Amino acid sequence: MLGIDVRLSLRDLIQLHPAAQPVLQRHGLDGCCGGDCSLQQACERSDVDATLVAMEVARVARAPADAAQWQEAPLAALITHLVEDYHRPLEEDLKRLDALAVRVLEVHGSKEPERLGRLLATLRILEELLGAHLAKEEQVLFPWILSGRAPAPVAPIQVMLLEHAHVEQCLARLRTLTNDYVAPAGACRTWRELWERLARLERELDEHTWLEDEVLFPRALRR
Repeated sequence: MLGIDVRLSLRDLIQLHPAAQPVLQRHGLDGCCGGDCSLQQACERSDVDATLVAMEVARVARAPADAAQWQEAPLAALITHLVEDYHRPLEEDLKRLDALAVRVLEVHGSKEPERLGRLLATLRILEELLGAHLAKEEQVLFPWILSGRAPAPVAPIQVMLLEHAHVEQCLARLRTLTNDYVAPAGACRTWRELWERLARLERELDEHTWLEDEVLFPRALRR
């Protein structure tokens, strides 16, 4: 999951995440004249919880570029988009990531056995979690939403939200293990590809889960 460093200046925060500006304005934080101070400092001056503001910024920053169109699109179109543009590519990405992680461990495991071993183990936990998660969405939740039948799918959605939180925990561990996806000096092409693909996986999962958490699920429950 995208993390927001509360030590960033307001100006740098807005530059990195333009979607942060309306969040800051809503909390009375001035990213213009007071842009040189950090988010933490600005929140302390305004008696605002910096952690909560950072979480709110992270949530809006995760939104895909085309987020607005899915607020009004038919639910069937949104579900098709999620399955075809996120679920299917994700399955292929995980297979490639697993193969890369195994290869890097085999070749470079003697250099960093603990880190590379933990990375592969965490990746496989994530693979197992996502495999079951996607199946439940496609076989149970999505058909339920599309049927429009009562009652609203409150319990299945609660399960999906919990599993999204577990996915975020795995991604946080991967980000730590990869030093924020910065490959070590002298890393081979395969090692660099693994780090780059893991960074892309996090970005795409952020967009994927944002569309479900912030658009699909609320719309399904409202209906």
